[in-house]
Amino acid sequence: FAFHFMKEIAPKVDYVIDFHTGSAQRSNASQVRCVFSNTTSIELAKVFNPPFIINSSYISKSVREAMNKMGKNILLFEGGKTNSINEVVVKEGLDGIKRVMDYLEIRNFKTDISEARIPIFVQSSKWIRASHAGMLLVFAKIGEKIEKGELLGVISDPFGKIERKIKSPIQGYVFCVNETPIVNKGDAIFHVGPSVENPEDNAPRNSLKLPD
Repeated sequence: FAFHFMKEIAPKVDYVIDFHTGSAQRSNASQVRCVFSNTTSIELAKVFNPPFIINSSYISKSVREAMNKMGKNILLFEGGKTNSINEVVVKEGLDGIKRVMDYLEIRNFKTDISEARIPIFVQSSKWIRASHAGMLLVFAKIGEKIEKGELLGVISDPFGKIERKIKSPIQGYVFCVNETPIVNKGDAIFHVGPSVENPEDNAPRNSLKLPD
């Protein structure tokens, strides 16, 4: 599949939107990941207008890295988790596609980009990992704002005699939660990050184009 995509499809496109869910039992808030230093990516991400826009560097041998090396513009949309259809996440993805197609004048869906929400921008993020193995009880909600020191969850032994509290090391937002009932030491549980001001706020609008 990867060979045919890179040979027959990738060379012919101008813009790519890669859709992912969270892996395993990790559930993602609807988000777009791009490189903040790339003004075109930021502009396209703002047009897509998800709840979160997260700065994310290219991962070696990923679709994003391959497209970037070819000089293509690419966004990564993350939302929901595997083996589960979340209607809210699906709608976020479809609405984002329509906004982008409107903006590039591919097709008119009559969406009003000017009145869309203001996304939350996250410059850097970190995974909070399980300090011990055990049963996980999650208190934090996906997409909510958290305070430094706030209780996000508890890991307990099967008999409930020992509890390890998981507290947030930062003030920011939770945009991914591991919903598995049992975790091992070192497992990623919460993906969190602080919000930042709108990057490239003064960048020119309507600069994205398709070839004539």
